[in-house]
Amino acid sequence: MTFADDILKRIDAINIWKRSGRRAPHKPLLLLLAMGRAYRDEPRLYAWSQIRVELHDLIKRFGPPGAQSPEEPYKRLPNDNLWEIQDAKGNILGYQPHLSLTALAETRGGFTPSDYDALKSDKSLILKCAQRILSEHFPESMHDDILIDVKLPTIRVSDDTQLKEIAKRDPDFRRKILRIYRRRCAVCHSGLRLVDSLIDLEAAHIKWFKAGGPDVENNGLALCTFHHKAFDRGAFGLRVKSDEYLIQISPDLNGPGPSQRWLTDYGDKPLLKPAEARFQPEREYVEWHYDQVFKQ
Repeated sequence: MTFADDILKRIDAINIWKRSGRRAPHKPLLLLLAMGRAYRDEPRLYAWSQIRVELHDLIKRFGPPGAQSPEEPYKRLPNDNLWEIQDAKGNILGYQPHLSLTALAETRGGFTPSDYDALKSDKSLILKCAQRILSEHFPESMHDDILIDVKLPTIRVSDDTQLKEIAKRDPDFRRKILRIYRRRCAVCHSGLRLVDSLIDLEAAHIKWFKAGGPDVENNGLALCTFHHKAFDRGAFGLRVKSDEYLIQISPDLNGPGPSQRWLTDYGDKPLLKPAEARFQPEREYVEWHYDQVFKQ
């Protein structure tokens, strides 16, 4: 059995708390959080105080209503042979279901050394493990949002060669693009939130990554889910006028219903400008989209 097979087997076997159909995604979210750190080459162990804040936020966003207790998966995951807890002196504590909050505050946690070294040296394996966790514990509609929050590239393939290619992408691309567009869609200015979590905003490449478009601010637009899909399908493009870009609707667009108005209402209107002029879309990428994607 290869190491990849072994770690995937252990991930499949993690012991998840179950009662009356209630969801308990705490351990999967903690593993994904740690995978994001390994992907970014950050230290193997990090303080419970930091894990507590980050994991609590993930549980709040992607767990069931009212879910709490980020300390439980942290204390119990060593029993699944994937996690290690150390005290302030560097002693390995092992499975610690009854560890007090006071003692917990002095600990650090992370993958076991062998698992961390193997994952850090093969980032495509990190993506494969993350995909396995997501497929087992979360609906597909949540996958990209979770990956973005743990700073992993979004995954849509399972082929090893393609995974290695995806591993080259910048997991911080979405955060950068949403920031420069003030967390609003560049077309309709939408920024719908559920509590404090954006649920309809995405980072779109103007020149597709698969076509050689880079993960840089000048090649990105913040778009709501609807306008992202419409942009990638060529339902609208961008044309230059003076120092701004105007939205141009495809003449092939047709059909009844509100969806058409969500596009035609913005025809010939200016695209939202980024917060800083230096992040204005690069004309080279806009022209590529106009020539290769937009249905003129």
